Amino acid sequence: IRQAGNKFVICEALWTSVDVAKILKRKEDETYSEASRFSSEHNKRQGELHALLRCLPEESRGLVAGNWEDIGFYNGMSAQRSNTSSRLRNEMEAVFNKHLGEHGPIDLHDDSQRKECRELIGGEVQADNTVVYHHFRAPILHSDLSKTFNKDTFLRHKLIMHTLWALSPDTELRKKGAQSSLNYSKFHEEYLKYLLVGIHKRKKPVLEIFKIWDAELFPDTDTSIAAGLTVDGEGEGDLDEALQELERAESVPLDGENEGAGEGAGESAGDDAGARDGGDESGGEGAGSFGDAYGDRDDFEG
Repeated sequence: IRQAGNKFVICEALWTSVDVAKILKRKEDETYSEASRFSSEHNKRQGELHALLRCLPEESRGLVAGNWEDIGFYNGMSAQRSNTSSRLRNEMEAVFNKHLGEHGPIDLHDDSQRKECRELIGGEVQADNTVVYHHFRAPILHSDLSKTFNKDTFLRHKLIMHTLWALSPDTELRKKGAQSSLNYSKFHEEYLKYLLVGIHKRKKPVLEIFKIWDAELFPDTDTSIAAGLTVDGEGEGDLDEALQELERAESVPLDGENEGAGEGAGESAGDDAGARDGGDESGGEGAGSFGDAYGDRDDFEG
């Protein structure tokens, strides 16, 4: 079960919105579709439940729901986060310095040097000297280091993996950074929404992201969700701006379909799933928000 906790952090999310036991008590909606994960609070809760079920062996679910902390799942999650954060700053420095260009070299263990990277991770200094972070306008997440959101280069920088935290002034990987106030859980959720919308509407900028990373990570495979494609503090409104840009982007047809059918099929699937799942919003337990569930339990979340 501890390994299931490791797997959840690696494959699904760094944190859960509420205790795993509460998530497992939610009634599974068999009509749930990933296409509509963010169309309602009910669907968001279902998405988290389905993500958890993908990692837990069926025979262990009752045990975890009964006393999940004592049998290792939570410890597995915590250990994996700690392992990830330690490796990032201990082993990634050479990689960062190779690709940071004029911004490098940098000592990732030096708090003051990481503070100088706040603009790279979307930080904007306000008149009162506070810093607001725009998570869709972070230059380090764009292959061209764009200071504004660019759908054609977003999530294509070679330093994409855990970059925001690694360059932040935060000393521990937690839901919300103690030094920066960056809400990493919210960032994860909004990036996931952007990608899911793009996948299910087959929007070219998002499919290109997967095409590029498939080529990097799985160079010897010839299948991809981008089939048919040839590759060429927090700010408010970032996600809306990004989704509007994405909506205006070209849709890519599935192999063997014309372009109109490809876009229509994706939008129809999302709309149908949203209508089907969205009406049952009261069916789950009260919506938990990322960042508040463990507000008094930071000592567990190194």
